Amino acid sequence: MTTRQRLSPREGFANSLDISGGRSIHDAQHAPYLVAASLHELGLVDWIPRVFSFLKMYDGVARWMETGMPEAAFIANLDLREEIKRKRSGATPPEQDPAALRFRLAVVLTNSPVTLFGARWKLERRFKDVPMDIPWNPLEQPWLSFLGQHIDLPDHATLHVNRKGRHFRQQLMAYLLER
Repeated sequence: MTTRQRLSPREGFANSLDISGGRSIHDAQHAPYLVAASLHELGLVDWIPRVFSFLKMYDGVARWMETGMPEAAFIANLDLREEIKRKRSGATPPEQDPAALRFRLAVVLTNSPVTLFGARWKLERRFKDVPMDIPWNPLEQPWLSFLGQHIDLPDHATLHVNRKGRHFRQQLMAYLLER
């Protein structure tokens, strides 16, 4: 037996049943789906795996960086939506070269606020010890994998987050533009 919930005409939401369980099309968990849809609309379907690999590198970074900072996929979605608005308004030619569009979007993605940050594990037991650093390279290891290293590190390892991630910008651009 199926029951239908009446919608409130004023608000457009169910009167007594929260249909989405608190989720919204605008939340960060839904952002990857919107990124894929945006790339599809822009005619860059073949670029979806590369962009998702890029976003995977930075998945979870925002929670460690600044309070209230959105995740990489959410930021990418906003940037792609801006490109779609430009396309729909006629600001960009409809027959635009896909390589030029891909390059422009790669610049936007690599300038994302999440790519600004870097991190390293520092291992230093006593003040006189020679410190040992394990830097995070997003091209070699996604953020969540880098954090997971703490299981294998000694108890005195500390995580240091900084704003030195931009030195990977050229490599990230090359990564996004690889075929």
